[in-house]
Amino acid sequence: MLDFYYKKFIKLYISEKNTLDNNKQGNTELTNLLIYHLGKIPDYLSLGIRLIATLFMMNLSLYKFILFLGSKKKIIENLRLSNIALLRNLIRFHDSLFEVAIGQNIKEIKSNYKKITKDDKLYDFVIIGSGPGGAVSAKELQKRGYEVLLLEKGENLSKKNIDPFTYSEMISKYKNAGVNITFGGGNIAFVEGMTLGGGSEVNSGLYHRTPKALLDSWRKTFLLKGKSRKDLEKYFARIEEDLSISYYPKKSLIPKASLKLEFGAKKLDWNVSEIPRWFKYEKNHSGKKMTMSQTYLKEYSELGGILYTGISVNKLIKKGKNWQIEALNNKKSTFFNAKNILMAAGTIESPMILKRSNLKTGAGRSFQMHPTVKVVALFDEEVNQEGMGVPVHQVKEFSNKYSFGCSISSKPYLKMAMLSHRKHKDIVSKKWRKMAIYYVMIIPKSKGKIVKIPIFNDPLIYYRLAREDKKNLSEGLQLLCKLLFKANAVKLFPCIENINPINNVREIKHIPKVLNTVNSNLMTIHLFSSCPIGENRKKCVANSYGKVFGFSNLFIADGSMIPTAPGVNPQGTIMAFAHSNIDEIVKNL
Repeated sequence: MLDFYYKKFIKLYISEKNTLDNNKQGNTELTNLLIYHLGKIPDYLSLGIRLIATLFMMNLSLYKFILFLGSKKKIIENLRLSNIALLRNLIRFHDSLFEVAIGQNIKEIKSNYKKITKDDKLYDFVIIGSGPGGAVSAKELQKRGYEVLLLEKGENLSKKNIDPFTYSEMISKYKNAGVNITFGGGNIAFVEGMTLGGGSEVNSGLYHRTPKALLDSWRKTFLLKGKSRKDLEKYFARIEEDLSISYYPKKSLIPKASLKLEFGAKKLDWNVSEIPRWFKYEKNHSGKKMTMSQTYLKEYSELGGILYTGISVNKLIKKGKNWQIEALNNKKSTFFNAKNILMAAGTIESPMILKRSNLKTGAGRSFQMHPTVKVVALFDEEVNQEGMGVPVHQVKEFSNKYSFGCSISSKPYLKMAMLSHRKHKDIVSKKWRKMAIYYVMIIPKSKGKIVKIPIFNDPLIYYRLAREDKKNLSEGLQLLCKLLFKANAVKLFPCIENINPINNVREIKHIPKVLNTVNSNLMTIHLFSSCPIGENRKKCVANSYGKVFGFSNLFIADGSMIPTAPGVNPQGTIMAFAHSNIDEIVKNL
């Protein structure tokens, strides 16, 4: 029944959108696409969306015989303006998907995982997850002569021609097709990579060394050993060589939207800089992103390392001194055996595997992220173009609380960002070349929990922002708006419901002093700290080198091990920690 009524709702919704936007894409194609997408999101979210849509359609069927409810366009528009948050969010969810999907060259990637025959081999190490932590660990262990098996839940799409930051990439390379949210006093949307190479395949590739002050803080609070800047120096240097960490070869190649951030910050005398990326440039200045599949995983395979994709690990079972790994491959159970297990499945999945295995580790109790709020800026000159790529400047003047940057600003993402200003949505089609999306990213005081709930396979992520976090988001947004006006923006559109566009510096005061998270469209792409490492057992799940307390042969090697939100793009930290941990693990075997 739920599927029947949800399909009817989708047809009603698409009919309204086609009328509203003069869309020429086929109704059947879009209907099937949205239904397909719903099947990939977290199961409890899928159930909730179908249930709300069903109740609405049943109610609509009842009342259409009594009242004249108006056109399909009017029915959906009334839902957008409804006083009932569940109904507003129902439309908001579909509007967001519609804006990134419509008009795109959608290439649905069919899963074609290799069927794994029974594998009874006892491996020295089984590594779960092929993102930066897993890739570094796999290559280093294989190079030192250990028998290593690397398991990845996603698919190897490194040879597929999938354009970055498109809908095709979203449904094929992101976990849950790019849809997930937190609960607890406002929803924060977040995404995770799920493909060979993990997040490195889909992120911006911006690279930071871990700030020294932060490492010093972790040493004091978490009793973290062996991770000072001096300890990590050789690992950072190795990473920077392996990944060709570099700046744009010519300033004229830097996206103009990025240069606007630099221009405004310098006028205010604020600390701003171009952030290097893992890009390798040729003499003609063409660049290639040096992801895990292009670097460490390629070397791992060349060294004879074994890699299986399409393996969804369910739980770990202790077998004497060793481990048995229970997993699914092509919807069928399969098992692997290991002397040692290294968890690199991601900040959400690693603690979930530990929870499903009934291993009492305390994993998932101190989850953190970088909560982010965005603003769309309209300039009096062109700052955007097709395939602009990733803006590279960040403002770190206030880095102890928040920092500013520029996001992907393609037309679909601009339209999605403008959903908070529907009256002005058409401006994107006319002036998108003069528009770009900017963000405020805070270092939060709050922590969340990753909760395993009965019946459902997917975890519930609970995260309630502290008042100080909401204040910092608002304060940071006001300062960012000030910067953008200094950079000659003519109008700003904060991604907050019920706030009018901002036309000048004086109107910045209309942004509330404490952000209302229910009315704000918050998001993040950085997740960490669900299994923090250090010697402080009251705060940590594993020791300073990733060894889970209570087990001699179970290790953590992904973003979950970072003790707190680092305030910078985290993958440099993850990789340096992974290098350091492997050296210590091998020394103690």
